[in-house]
Amino acid sequence: MKQHITPTEPGAVQRAVNRIIRLPRLARIMLVSLFTLATALLLQPIIDGIYLNYFFPWESTIITDFQRQIPSLITAGMAMLMFVAGWWLLIGFTGAMPQARAAALIYFVAGVVIVFLAIMQLVSGLAAVAPG
Repeated sequence: MKQHITPTEPGAVQRAVNRIIRLPRLARIMLVSLFTLATALLLQPIIDGIYLNYFFPWESTIITDFQRQIPSLITAGMAMLMFVAGWWLLIGFTGAMPQARAAALIYFVAGVVIVFLAIMQLVSGLAAVAPG
C-alpha cells in the first residue's frame, strides 16, 4: 500500500531563516557588515590584553614592526572570518539566493549577541572614562 506524504509546514527555525534571507540584499549586506564591525570592536581589547599580558616582551629592546601588528592581524582575521561566513550564509553569491540553513540562524543570533556585547563594552568603557 502506497503512503501519501503531505508536505509539512516549515518549523519556527525554517520560518526565521526564511524571514532573514528574504530581506533585501542591501539590508543583508549592511547586517553582515554590522556583525563584522562589532566582532572587531569586541575582540580588539580582548586580544590586545592577552597579547600585552602574556606574549609581549616588555624587557626586550628589539621589537619588530611585525610584533606590534600581531594583535591587529588576529583581530582583522577573526572579523574577516565573520564577514565571509555571513556572506556565505546570509547574502549569497551572484545570481543565487542563499539556502535556508539552521547555520544562518545561528550566525544571525551570534551576530546579534556580538553587537550587544560590543555596545555594552563600549558603554562600560565610556562610563569608566567619564568624569565622575
